Amino acid sequence: MALFRDEYPAEARIIRLALASSFVALGIGALFGLLQALNRTGVLPLISPTDYYTALTAHGVLLALIFTIFFLVAVFTWAVVRSLERGLPDLRLAKLAYGLMVIGTVTTTVTILGGFVPEIPMSADVLYTMYAPMQAHPGFYGGLALFLIGTWVAGFDWFRPGGAGAMTTRTSGFRCRPSWC
Repeated sequence: MALFRDEYPAEARIIRLALASSFVALGIGALFGLLQALNRTGVLPLISPTDYYTALTAHGVLLALIFTIFFLVAVFTWAVVRSLERGLPDLRLAKLAYGLMVIGTVTTTVTILGGFVPEIPMSADVLYTMYAPMQAHPGFYGGLALFLIGTWVAGFDWFRPGGAGAMTTRTSGFRCRPSWC
């Protein structure tokens, strides 16, 4: 029995990249959470009161949104490829989706971290809820929009038609007739 990475090497690479991205976001987000906990308990007060919401926003966005969605994209890509027993119809879309998500993540994170440096005219101290009265730099919202569009492209690539004819699975010979197979 062939391993997934041997049978679908391009898809496995995209899955590994998405998982790596999710765990990088987990690590950075967890670091901000730890710094907040140490700061709030008075053990290690590194975060100034003016930067508290910047750290909270970084923690929330990186853990609740970026980590979770990158992880889900990796798992869903694996599940779709494995369950349908076929590679993704067009790997360019999967690469585009991953690229949009990475560009969006970097843009959003840079905008958030800009709040720690007073000389940089950007910040996003809006928490991960994007509470409307709290205004953020447009790069924050633009980055989140790119990230969101990347997830849409990934979802479209999972379920779009896989080319001419119906797909035949390797195990049963069952012919899948709906247009989304």
